[in-house]
Amino acid sequence: MKIDRYFVEAAPAGAMLVIKNYDRPGLIGALGTLLGEAKINIAGMTNGRDKPGGMAVTVVNVDHDVPPKTLERIKKLAHVIDVKFIKL
Repeated sequence: MKIDRYFVEAAPAGAMLVIKNYDRPGLIGALGTLLGEAKINIAGMTNGRDKPGGMAVTVVNVDHDVPPKTLERIKKLAHVIDVKFIKL
């Protein structure tokens, strides 16, 4: 599927985070740690980027809703531009 101009191999189902970010080291680890601390399990994850180190979209399928407080914490992570929670 395509989100904006980025191709991602995401499963469009259930609870999902769609994150616009810079493709930089450490983002995925920090995101996983933050979600783990919030007791939110990651069911799947994929990235789409325009070039190494450039703009990217990260789609994370999760097992539970992501509360607003956790979304705010994700927005404050280094390299994150924006995050949306979607439930299909």
